[in-house]
Amino acid sequence: MIGFHVRGGRLVGNNVTKLQCRDLCQADVSCLAVDYDSINRLCWTHTERTSCGQLRVQIGTAHYKKVPCKRGRSEINHEIGHTLVALYNLKFA
Repeated sequence: MIGFHVRGGRLVGNNVTKLQCRDLCQADVSCLAVDYDSINRLCWTHTERTSCGQLRVQIGTAHYKKVPCKRGRSEINHEIGHTLVALYNLKFA
């Protein structure tokens, strides 16, 4: 979701592009989401522990998920308009 991030990510990329951020997540089997800061070109990855945390406003940052969050049997999606699938298909803003 553009304009948001989730706390608790691990900084894995400095001076990287969105595609490089995506690739860093794709290479890590434990990565379920990323936050990409387009202003500072920083990339944070999220595991199962942090990927479904509360979205917080962060100008210039976008939060992307590989899969929607689930809590029990009901899905919680936070209305993520852009997922890592969109990143993989290069269909993101």
